[in-house]
Amino acid sequence: MWFLVLLVWFLVWAGGTYWFLFGKPSPFSLESVRPPGPLEMDQKKRSKILKQGFRKEKVPENLDAILIGSGIGGMTAAATLAKLGKRVLVLEQHDQAGGYCHTFTEKGFEFDVGLHYIGQLHENSLFKIVIDQITEGQLQFVELDKHFDTLVIGSGEKVRKYTIYSGKTEMEEQLKAQFPNDTKAVEEFFKIMKISARKTPLLAALKLIPQWMALFLLKSGIADFCSSIFCLVGTDATTIANSLTSNKDLQLIFNYFFYGVLNLNSPAVSLMLCCCTTTSVEHTTQKVAPVKSHSTSLKSFRNTVDVCWSRLLMWFLVLLVWFLVWAGGTYWFLFGKPSPFSLESVRPPLEMDQKERSKILKQGFRKEKVPENLDAIVIGSGIGGMTAAATLAKLGKRVLVLEQHDQAGGCCHTFTEKGFEFDVGLHYIGQLHENSLFKIVMDQITEGQLQFVELDKHFDTLVIGGGEKIRKYTIYSGKTEMEEHLKAQFPDDTKAVQEFFKIMKISARKTPLLAALKLIPQWMALFLLKSGIADFCSSIFRLVGTDATTLANSLTSNKDLQLIFNYVFYGVPPKECSSVINALLLHHYKRGAYYPKGGASEIPFHITKVIQKFGGRVLVRAPVNRILLDNNGTAYGVSVRKNQEDVEVRAPVIISNCGVFNTFQKLLPPHIQTKPEIQKRLNVMRPGRGCLLVFSGFDATQEELGIKSNNTWLFKSNDMDAMMDEYFSLEKEEAPDNIPMTYFTFPSAKDPTSKIRHPGKSCMTMLIMVKYEWFEEWKDTPVRKRGDDYLAYKMRFANNVFDWACSQFPKLIDKLVFQEVSSPLSNTYYLGSYLGAMYSAEHNLERFQAEALARNRCDTPVKNLFISGQDVFSCGIAGALHGGLLCASTVLKQIVYIDLMMLKKKLKRKKARGTAENLKKLQ
Repeated sequence: MWFLVLLVWFLVWAGGTYWFLFGKPSPFSLESVRPPGPLEMDQKKRSKILKQGFRKEKVPENLDAILIGSGIGGMTAAATLAKLGKRVLVLEQHDQAGGYCHTFTEKGFEFDVGLHYIGQLHENSLFKIVIDQITEGQLQFVELDKHFDTLVIGSGEKVRKYTIYSGKTEMEEQLKAQFPNDTKAVEEFFKIMKISARKTPLLAALKLIPQWMALFLLKSGIADFCSSIFCLVGTDATTIANSLTSNKDLQLIFNYFFYGVLNLNSPAVSLMLCCCTTTSVEHTTQKVAPVKSHSTSLKSFRNTVDVCWSRLLMWFLVLLVWFLVWAGGTYWFLFGKPSPFSLESVRPPLEMDQKERSKILKQGFRKEKVPENLDAIVIGSGIGGMTAAATLAKLGKRVLVLEQHDQAGGCCHTFTEKGFEFDVGLHYIGQLHENSLFKIVMDQITEGQLQFVELDKHFDTLVIGGGEKIRKYTIYSGKTEMEEHLKAQFPDDTKAVQEFFKIMKISARKTPLLAALKLIPQWMALFLLKSGIADFCSSIFRLVGTDATTLANSLTSNKDLQLIFNYVFYGVPPKECSSVINALLLHHYKRGAYYPKGGASEIPFHITKVIQKFGGRVLVRAPVNRILLDNNGTAYGVSVRKNQEDVEVRAPVIISNCGVFNTFQKLLPPHIQTKPEIQKRLNVMRPGRGCLLVFSGFDATQEELGIKSNNTWLFKSNDMDAMMDEYFSLEKEEAPDNIPMTYFTFPSAKDPTSKIRHPGKSCMTMLIMVKYEWFEEWKDTPVRKRGDDYLAYKMRFANNVFDWACSQFPKLIDKLVFQEVSSPLSNTYYLGSYLGAMYSAEHNLERFQAEALARNRCDTPVKNLFISGQDVFSCGIAGALHGGLLCASTVLKQIVYIDLMMLKKKLKRKKARGTAENLKKLQ
């Protein structure tokens, strides 16, 4: 497989190099676009250009091409040829050039003839690039209002008005708002629109590849197998509209662009894409061409070109690459290792049963409960370990997960006190839209049992400063809403926002390259980095080593906006953390913020059932105190401390999900800990900051308190670097009264089942970053018996941040009936986190240098011992989950991401086939 991958890469490189060195020159270049000059307002000068009459002596000598008709199609072809040095003559029968792009003036009024409005002129769109190239950047366009079309149906009392808006998501959302009973139909139509737009290049390709090849692909069925667009283009628009909705008004809106063809006879794709043409084929063949050629079938009409061996070689390379990709996929399918993922493993969600959940999540460890012939042991039941365990289990591996706490879940567990249920580490997650990779993984490791509730579009509020200088900013989810909403709040910094979102996009798209450093052989990863090949291939390898403050400062001098670019804090000042990680954290919620229905513990509950289904177990109250090594230093099991005894459990694979510091400094023998290879790994990492959580319960409903599902971030000032430096340099007694920032959320407002399970109650969770050293004096005291001084000290933090929260939600203070505070010592006791750090190892910049990423892998210097979770790549639920997938890939010696991508294609193909079958039934 690696050979095939490298061979494909080599051929793509060879093809690109050949095209660059020996291919024909391109008519397009960056240099040909110059700054637009002033708009020519002088009609006489314009007429001199557009109304040059034909005379024989004006015809250039040695013409390379003649174009009949000066419509946009002919002019585009002429300009493209001209930019390659061809001498072109365009002949127009009218008295001015332009075709449907010409205008005329009568009695002081200027009218357009055929161009009324056009789209796809956003930055770097293909259409915009072409227009810039054929006009050398001289055309300027004005964007119309977002509300660009109004449809009026009927008259009199029965008149109905509908509005059409532009925007990546606004168009769809506006239609849904106008047809609330047909939101599903609108969603489906926009999916078909997306397929049409993305796959229409395949239709165009039929006109570019050799005709025999095009006909072979169509007649053999290969084209239909590759894409549903070939079936969709032959389906009439009325059939599609009728299949989606019975609402006649909405059917009309789906097809409101009229161009002289009954919808029953028009292809669906043509209604979704506007095509510009010059002189029609019919006009050319019937009026201009010689009579003897009139009988020529239009179906077989095409230009004749000389055979070009360089082009044939390029086609050969393209086909060879395609063949190797196909061969690689076929090899993976026929001879590759079985995939842990499949369409069949997702079943409809089950009903939630609280008692059943406790039985699953709180199975205590006993020797007799340990399955025989284990294939793997996972230390820690956080999402990283559970993901790795479930992935192995779905391949038939027998996996045992050991958790030191009294319930499984790690940061995904919840606890209930006096009728209030609190989440510990999962407050909201993103990237759960249909067919996203994250959603597919969640469905696979829980067999589709998890249901998520999307939060409000306004999912985060930032409050900076206080008193008269207080500023509030809102963060919205949505493909374009997040960016547009920020621009609206910072009208003087729209360019900075645009640039930041471009960096977000690069970070999200290219991060798989960073993950690949952990999957390919280490020598290869280091070679690619040190040789400069990696930097040549993508800027992500440089960007990941750039600190977030430098990036924010380069974009804007607005301190509030700089803070917003980096507001998701995890214990590291922006000047010390990677710009890519901060960009990814915000991008994670771009397509929506979600919360698990039934609470965060639904995640470990359903993953546990999957592990059990394949013969494994998840056992709690099972503190691992040693990883067992043989005389050769190979891991073969673990020792569990139970009832003052050490119980040995053996397996050929040991996965540690309890963090690198716990693993290397606590669970391994001292002589192994001091090995240079292990110390080298630890030197790149630093222990993370501690966290303090305040859990508050209120005897009031969500409506009575005036709270919503969104989250609030509070900052004393807009300089995060200065705030964090000053705060973490404080003495222990100064810290509680000088908290610079906090975050709070209302889990009960996010989960619709909370009203049923805990009626009349609401809860709030607040988070503060703290230093472990401030609490260290109580580390040897027993839990819940640490003394009055400890209680008083942590309550000083709690009281200050609670008062701060009440400044935003004043109704909270009168309804408070319960409060509990979790310090870094609590995190160490309940979560097993090293020095109370919920985000595990610190996300310092050194850790995210490309070479450090390549070395910080899932496999370790100890044979058969692997690392999973947050320390593999990044913090948070998503980061830990990917740590689990990377770990499973390493253990299995199989890149499970390839399986996931193939499954993603299957899901899309299944949906497309379903759409095509439904359309066929309706025909």
